[in-house]
Amino acid sequence: MCIRDSALVEMQRSLKIAKIEEEKRNNEDAMQKWAIDGEAEISSILRQHAQDMDQLSYQVVSYLVKYTEASQGALFIINEEDKMIELVAAYAYNRRKFLYKNIPFGIGLVGRSVQEGETIYINDIPPDYTSISSGLGEDKPRTLLIVPFKFNEVIYAVVELATFRDFKPHVRRFVERIGISVASTVANLRITLTTNKLVADLQKRSNELLAKEEAMRQNLEEMQSTQDEMNRKTNEYESIVNALNQTSYVIEYDMNRRVIGINEKFLSLIGKSKNDMLGTRQGAFMIDEEKDKELDKLWANLELGRVSMFTQQVAIETKVLWFSEAYIPVFDDSGKPFKVINIANDVTSLME
Repeated sequence: MCIRDSALVEMQRSLKIAKIEEEKRNNEDAMQKWAIDGEAEISSILRQHAQDMDQLSYQVVSYLVKYTEASQGALFIINEEDKMIELVAAYAYNRRKFLYKNIPFGIGLVGRSVQEGETIYINDIPPDYTSISSGLGEDKPRTLLIVPFKFNEVIYAVVELATFRDFKPHVRRFVERIGISVASTVANLRITLTTNKLVADLQKRSNELLAKEEAMRQNLEEMQSTQDEMNRKTNEYESIVNALNQTSYVIEYDMNRRVIGINEKFLSLIGKSKNDMLGTRQGAFMIDEEKDKELDKLWANLELGRVSMFTQQVAIETKVLWFSEAYIPVFDDSGKPFKVINIANDVTSLME
């Protein structure tokens, strides 16, 4: 072979290698863009449904099934109290499935994934594991992907996806990455639901106290028995208030938004005395001035006697914190709000 022919062969080989490298880069760019677009869409879903666990679960699993081109999927939520893994949403072939199942920790592939905290990927599913119904009849899936969704090393949910094809590595990595955001949203929603329950219980106790007081005025002959019941309810009310003072930041405002009471937990956080804070107007620690308009709407609802929720970012000395807050109006004998109790929880770690 002459030098010219050898150079031509080498040039052809170099061009072939360059073409392969270019195709590899293009594939990597496409996979990266696919993952980035998917993460953005999942983030949008989480924001839209952050207050409803059923909708959140269904929207997440249906999106994952469609975006990963899986055949079916299921999302489970961890119930630490009962040590169970609860199936909350299932989706297959563009249809919502209404299935109910609880799995004990460590049982089955889903239970093992939660117990070990690791992804399980199987491309030879056991014949008796599950089946996928399609328009062509019923067939067995070939590949299974189970991913625990963790936030701060705590597992809050787990997703199970099945398909007739393989899940490529970049798809598996994508599902694992979005799991952090899903778990964070579930954790935040749990705090909100717990706070809402406490608020509802507190409002219920307050209403019961008012009803008992009215009955006592109208039925003097039953005063003693009613007083005993009142004492019991008062103790329950005080127990709830004491519990809130231990776990939450509590402030009382008059209807002009000025501080008329504040618990020790909040005073310790801001490093001020009670006398320093009494009479100050709400908003001293706010960062986002645009929140003023939202606060005006919130107080308009409070004046109508409506319990309201609010989330804001505040600056306290050198710290920037996120608070999830419940505002509860307290009524006078005529049924008109005369003060507001603000119960705030620090959710900074969930917003990071």
